[in-house]
Amino acid sequence: FEPNSDTFTGDGYKRVAMFSEMMNHVDAVKARILVSTSTSNARLEQLRAERLRAALIQQHVPSSRVDVSPEPIKGGAGLSSHPELVVVLSS
Repeated sequence: FEPNSDTFTGDGYKRVAMFSEMMNHVDAVKARILVSTSTSNARLEQLRAERLRAALIQQHVPSSRVDVSPEPIKGGAGLSSHPELVVVLSS
């Protein structure tokens, strides 16, 4: 994403395209987008999660297969010390 924005970078668009292609080829896979953030960035990270979901749907991934968790990751920590989106895949 662009800094302080929910707009994808050029590389971000490429990643969404690759991810949506995989989702469109493997019908059994579902994705849940989780937000890992502190309270100071919570709104921006939630907007980014919703933007990612909308972009996947726009790329023909059925909306029933992509959702955004209503709650941030417990404790606010994901895989790094920076705010991030975590996508969990399941079948």
